Amino acid sequence: MPNELDLATVLLLQKTAYIVGAATFVYLWFTSSHLPALIYLTLGFLLMAFGSTLAGMGEWASIPQSIWQMGSLVCGLWGYTFIWLGFRTLSKRGASARDLLAFTPTTLLIVIAMMTHFEQVNAYRAATFNLVAAMAFLASAVQFMIDYKDEPLRSRYMIAAVSGIAGLLCLNAAVGFLNPQLFILDPLTVFYYVIVLNFILVVFTVVLLSDRAHTSLQRQAHTDHLTGVSNRRSFFMQFAGTPATEDALLLLDLDHFKRVNDRFGHVAGDVVLQVIALRIKSCLRPDDVLARYGGEEFIALLPRAGLQEANIMCERIRHAICHEPVIVRDQQIHVSASIGAAVASDADGTLQQLINAADQKLYQAKEKGRNRVELVCTDRAA
Repeated sequence: MPNELDLATVLLLQKTAYIVGAATFVYLWFTSSHLPALIYLTLGFLLMAFGSTLAGMGEWASIPQSIWQMGSLVCGLWGYTFIWLGFRTLSKRGASARDLLAFTPTTLLIVIAMMTHFEQVNAYRAATFNLVAAMAFLASAVQFMIDYKDEPLRSRYMIAAVSGIAGLLCLNAAVGFLNPQLFILDPLTVFYYVIVLNFILVVFTVVLLSDRAHTSLQRQAHTDHLTGVSNRRSFFMQFAGTPATEDALLLLDLDHFKRVNDRFGHVAGDVVLQVIALRIKSCLRPDDVLARYGGEEFIALLPRAGLQEANIMCERIRHAICHEPVIVRDQQIHVSASIGAAVASDADGTLQQLINAADQKLYQAKEKGRNRVELVCTDRAA
């Protein structure tokens, strides 16, 4: 198919792809919280569409050669700079003023072109254009892979892969224009495939934003909105099966928390819950799971902790909560907690049985004066 196309047709297809992409990004901008990345991508695609229009008019000799050559070069260099900024910002989910420094090298190339008129030599102009395109695509691919650890979405892999392929195609074109013997694919074939890859990038930009929205909704559904830890529903969904031997279950209740609300107000009480949640979390291991169980109660599962380590963890949590007051509006609020814990001693039984055992120990901790830990190793088969 690519070999059956002439340059004018390829330029028309290229312009169409960029216009469709720009329209898509504008729509997404209105429906995706006005992301700066979408502005960058829209500007980049519009510049590329305008550059394709100038190149097409030059192909038909409808405008002076010097105008379309310089105009298409400027649109191409700045267009791909905007595209790289767009994908970088989309990947990092943030923009800064320093990003605009990316225009320094491409603007310098434009100044050099104005001084030397190298753009009038087709090979130099095409090589420069494709080299900048290659750098933009390859840098975008690297950025999406680097940021994958912070946002492990499969759509990132696709954007990185497509950008990488497009970058390698453009890099081959840049080298080939300077030395035709190094062309692996002829220029029209490269342009055609880059057009197709641009369409795919637009599609997976939509997919990425959709994945983010879905992930955000899932996170909200499974997170306690006040403390930021898991909610009760999420906790029971994660541990729907049978706890393993040596798993420890902790139930924690803040002592006399009603007095905090009555004396300092519910806003202060909310702050206390947020601070306490952070203190508890700071004491847990990476694999431990903490959730707000309800009101001023928290629940935690410590996989394979065993009796001794569970006791150490409980005392560490208790001390972290009470060793210093919570400061709210220059007021010191002293907080303590009672903790009941149960450790599974066999592979039978259910999570609810382990919770019941921990709940009994929590009741004992309160009965014995609060601000203490009570722990049991329970045989759930009994």
